[in-house]
Amino acid sequence: MLPYFIPPFLALLGAIYNRRLTANSLKLLYWLTTLSALFFYCCVYMNGADWPEYEMIYNELTWENLFQIASDRKFEIGFCFLMLLFKAIGFGFFPFLIIAKSFSLIVISNFFKSYAINYGRGYSSNVFFLLLIFYLGSCMYLYVETIIRFSLALAIVVFAYKYLLNKRFFLFLFWLLIAITFHKSAILLLPIYFINNITFSNKWLVIIFGCIITLLSPQILLTGIEQVGKFIPQIYYVYLRGYLEVAVITGSDILSIGNIIHMFFLCLCLIYRKQFISQTNYGEKLFAYMIIYFLLYFVTVYAGSIGRISLYLRPFFIIVFASVLFFNRYYKPIMVGFVILYLTLGMRNVIIEKKSFLPYTNYITSVLSGENLSFDERSQIPNKDK
Repeated sequence: MLPYFIPPFLALLGAIYNRRLTANSLKLLYWLTTLSALFFYCCVYMNGADWPEYEMIYNELTWENLFQIASDRKFEIGFCFLMLLFKAIGFGFFPFLIIAKSFSLIVISNFFKSYAINYGRGYSSNVFFLLLIFYLGSCMYLYVETIIRFSLALAIVVFAYKYLLNKRFFLFLFWLLIAITFHKSAILLLPIYFINNITFSNKWLVIIFGCIITLLSPQILLTGIEQVGKFIPQIYYVYLRGYLEVAVITGSDILSIGNIIHMFFLCLCLIYRKQFISQTNYGEKLFAYMIIYFLLYFVTVYAGSIGRISLYLRPFFIIVFASVLFFNRYYKPIMVGFVILYLTLGMRNVIIEKKSFLPYTNYITSVLSGENLSFDERSQIPNKDK
């Protein structure tokens, strides 16, 4: 388990000593932190549940069956073409996977770095603090679980955010269309281009989110899905019903710790709304995108992997949240400590509950030690999350 926490630990050191180190030392620590994340997250070997299917498709893929496999497996054509391109060059599956993950992580890290340098206020000007939240809250799912199509689409969307913020529609649309060829869900980001602010008062936002959280409990959603099931494509009906039944059986409800903490985070952002907007470049837009992030989170929290769509907007939440933590004048160290502790414990619980995350394995160290197993050999090792 320890390797997973090395990148957050380095980011925490950078966040603490950000103002005490020289520019060269900070640059060195930034790259050391990023390289550690690349090594410990992107180079995982047999961890996560999805890599066997991806590797099987990678091995089967040829120029002749490209469109057939993309159709049969319901994989986007851009991702299949990228796999085939790497395969034609001579890359094995895991080197391809590591490069693809690394591209995604570097693009998102550079987004946080660029924002911190050019626009950051308070804690959002500290790239290490932004990376700390990102590592603890997102990297296990994005890179260790191996949802590589989504991770690549996310990176492309994040790259396009500079065009979103600067209102350059055709460039934003171009990169969004590229992202769609890696994961179709990216199309959902198109409407946010036309959203510049949230006009609802905090009072109305609290009422709206209160209704959403109350009405969208697993039991109510399951009852609703059963009533309208005949109007939903069968594949989506079975998919949603399965996740909701699990949520009901496991006792998930609106008062779960995760939901309560997210509601607390939302309230904190609302309290410092005016201060954030007035003191931040693109404040209105960033706040609006953060609200949409929470909306997507609460609407899809019981929908299994469908809930990943909120991750598209999580970078905006991280930026806004880091800023409002700084604006809080009372108990600031306690508040920051609580957030870091909550995220750390949350990451620990994810690692323990997701049995395929342990024991930790690394492709590079396995190759160097002569333990580079074939696909057939690795397939004999039971994946407890299958």
